[in-house]
Amino acid sequence: MKDKKNTSILSIGLSSLSILLIVLGLFFIYLGIKDVLKNNDTSSDNFITDNYDGSIITGITTTKSPEEKAKDGNKLTAQEKSLLNQQEMAKTGKWIATNYEEGDINKGEYIVKSGDTLWEIAEAVYGSGFEWKKILENNKSSIGFLPNGSQALIWPGQVLVID
Repeated sequence: MKDKKNTSILSIGLSSLSILLIVLGLFFIYLGIKDVLKNNDTSSDNFITDNYDGSIITGITTTKSPEEKAKDGNKLTAQEKSLLNQQEMAKTGKWIATNYEEGDINKGEYIVKSGDTLWEIAEAVYGSGFEWKKILENNKSSIGFLPNGSQALIWPGQVLVID
């Protein structure tokens, strides 16, 4: 009688262990499939996002992606340059200033993107980075200080007034 009881307890234990192992195996398969699907999702590659909140900026009316336009030598908009720069920063894990050109950004209100500097914004608006102090003067109360004590700290999402 004792042997039957021990055998029955052992078989219940093995059954429970088998079920647990099957559930764990299915869980790991799920995680693997989820990761594969995530890495293959290219549906959002052509959207421009701001790193500060991940929102999608609409209004790009090109038939080519910014990458294709750049390869073809076509002029990119400020948003497209910012997108390419943000993608490069995501790949490398390093901060890189967005290289704007005169005319890329207009006077008025401007929302700072990741990769922006007062120098680059001034180049985009005025044609010279040396004019960055104009932007500082218009926004003195909202621009922070860098670790070296210079007042030039801006951040993604910040709204600057550019005259």
